[in-house]
Amino acid sequence: MQIVTLAKSWREGGICFAGKDIKTKKWTRPVTESGPIPKEIASNINLLDIVDINITRPCPNLHQQENYFFLGNNWKKIGTLKKLQLINLVDDVESIWDHKNSIGADRLYPEDIKTYGISTSLMLIKVNSSKMFLNDYGKWACNFIYKNVEYTLRITDTEANKKFKNGQILNEPFFCISLASPWHNSNTNRYECFKLIAGVIL
Repeated sequence: MQIVTLAKSWREGGICFAGKDIKTKKWTRPVTESGPIPKEIASNINLLDIVDINITRPCPNLHQQENYFFLGNNWKKIGTLKKLQLINLVDDVESIWDHKNSIGADRLYPEDIKTYGISTSLMLIKVNSSKMFLNDYGKWACNFIYKNVEYTLRITDTEANKKFKNGQILNEPFFCISLASPWHNSNTNRYECFKLIAGVIL
């Protein structure tokens, strides 16, 4: 399968990689049995690179239904998508997985996914402007408005330190947003799936 790279982000134990099939525009997130991709596999792959990957079979779960197993560790870069073509891959979504009891939140609860029938965990959107900043934990985050709703989401793009300056305003960036695996919040004793900006394309 030939996939255009739209997400390459840090994840515990490796890299979260995702993109769209260049022919069908279907989302695909290659994963291993343990979850993340070893970082050496995708070390030379950048956002918008088109990569030939031997996808074998789907392995969906509740919070990430676009997951697929793959065969072989030698992914082959066969080209790069022109940024002008990126608009054709943008998803027409009304919100970033909001529902009637949670508007503009930075996370979902697994029970929300079931209750509201959320069937995707990846989206590509374009926003008018956004502000990049380092949060109180020294992690990159972004504040922006999408469809008249304000969001503040963490950024896990592997190149964030090279791309941004604290307080920088970005004009018309593309964001690949990914729903993370459930994380146990010991303060609330609940599992939470964070909405993360896994790829920033300028």
